[in-house]
Amino acid sequence: MKADVPYTWSPCVKTRDRLVVNPEEIGVEGIPVLGVNRARNMSAGAELHRHTAMEITVCEHGAVKFDADGRAWTLLPGTVFVTQPGSVHRLRSNVRGSVLRWIFVTLPKKGESFLGLSKDDSAIMAARLMSLTEKLYRIPASDLHLMNELMKDYERPAAASDMRLVRFRADALKFLLAVIDALPVQSDVPAASRIYSIITQMRREPEKEYPVEKLIAETQMSETSLASAFKRDTGQTPHEFLVTCRIRKAMDILSKDPSARITDLAAELGFASSQHFAARFRRETGKTPSEYRGQRG
Repeated sequence: MKADVPYTWSPCVKTRDRLVVNPEEIGVEGIPVLGVNRARNMSAGAELHRHTAMEITVCEHGAVKFDADGRAWTLLPGTVFVTQPGSVHRLRSNVRGSVLRWIFVTLPKKGESFLGLSKDDSAIMAARLMSLTEKLYRIPASDLHLMNELMKDYERPAAASDMRLVRFRADALKFLLAVIDALPVQSDVPAASRIYSIITQMRREPEKEYPVEKLIAETQMSETSLASAFKRDTGQTPHEFLVTCRIRKAMDILSKDPSARITDLAAELGFASSQHFAARFRRETGKTPSEYRGQRG
């Protein structure tokens, strides 16, 4: 993994799966980036980086892993991930079908206006946003739509540009106030520790078998509670997560050793057949193992 570097975002990206715009272009003070990403396939993570702006990310669907300030974090639907300016972080991984929305906030300096507020109110907002020292928060379901509304506000016709700016500022303030009022995500430490241990083991040794009976014994949880805990922390059931870990290991092996035989790799990672392995690999990555190996070789 490379050392962290300052990261400059290049806004205004529009593809089938990704849309990034610059609201400052329509006169919105302090919001240089607004984006949405729909992961049709499982993807590898980004490199460590940091921003001069605050970044606030909302998980709309699926599950996403972040690394920040030396710790790993799981972002699930209904949760918000906050990185303060200068915080070293990266998106580590996502499950197929995940949807992320994010916003960059340039905190106003003394005497500057923010989102149409007075200078005094702008200073209060800046102080409150800077006081968000936790990484993960949960906001009410009634406020989750606001990030989607912001993109709609931005895309309103130019003929309605005056109201577009008013609506954007209003919805941005509503969203930021919801984040300020949100509670940090708490967890059951003993149970979370046991689940984390299993998740870590699956990542390190996905080729092993993890029967439900063994997981129940190790976590001292019922099968239903185990499934719920896994879904909460990874966005997947234990079996789905194990398959994802096996596919990730296969991606890593094929990247490092293009000569690896697909049949042997399937057997080593616990797949019933090379056909089953190829089908799951394509489902997760959008490519067959051979296609993936070809582009990396």
